[in-house]
Amino acid sequence: MVDKVTQANKKIAAQSAKAAKGPVGAGIFELPTFAKSMTPTMLFDLAKDRGIITKEEQADFTRRVGKDPRALAEYNAKVPPSLKYQGIQPELKGVFASQGATPMTADNKQLRADTSKLAKKTFDQVNAMDAPKETKIQKFMEIFVSKAKNVSPEAALNLAKRFVMGLFFGGPSTMAADLIPQSVMESMAQDLGVMKKEPMTFRDGGIASINDITRPVGV
Repeated sequence: MVDKVTQANKKIAAQSAKAAKGPVGAGIFELPTFAKSMTPTMLFDLAKDRGIITKEEQADFTRRVGKDPRALAEYNAKVPPSLKYQGIQPELKGVFASQGATPMTADNKQLRADTSKLAKKTFDQVNAMDAPKETKIQKFMEIFVSKAKNVSPEAALNLAKRFVMGLFFGGPSTMAADLIPQSVMESMAQDLGVMKKEPMTFRDGGIASINDITRPVGV
C-alpha cells in the first residue's frame, strides 16, 4: 500500500506537470521546483516509484544532493521533463534580491514562490497574445511590475530581457534585444521608471545609452 506521503507527492507532481505544459510556444521560463512545493528528495521518490530510477540510484541521489552539484545534473539526465529538478534562474534571483527576499529563507519562501508563479503566469499570458513582439514585451513589464510585491523595474527588465525576448525571438539570448527599435526600448524604460526622460550621464562623462541602462548588474 502506497503511504500517504507518496500519494501526496504524486498529486503535487501531476499538478506541476499539467501546469508546466502551458500554451504552445511557452516553456523557456520554467517554474522553479521549490515554487511547486516540491523538493529534490520528493522527486527522487517519485522517479523511483515510477520505475525510472532504481532504489539504489534514489539512495545515491538522496545522499549526494546538496553536497555534490553533479547529483541533480545526473538525476535530470535520467528523468522526463515532468520530474526534472528546476533551479532558480539568475534573473529571477535578481528579482528576489530587489524584493528583499535574499538570503533565501523559510520566512521569505512564500513571497519567492508567489513571485515565481506570477512570472510564469505572465510569460504564458503574453505568449498567447496575438500582438506584435514589442507589445508583448511591454505588456509583460506592465503586468509583472504592477503585481509583483516591491520588485524593482530594473530587476523586472533583466528578467524580461532574458525570457520574454528569448521567447519571442527564438532563443534565450539577450542579444535579441538589439532587434527591438531603440525608441521602443527607451519609451518602455521611461514608463517603468528604469530610465529618466532626460539624458543620463556617467560620472566620468559621456551619455548613457539604453544598452548601458538596461544592462544586467555587474556586466
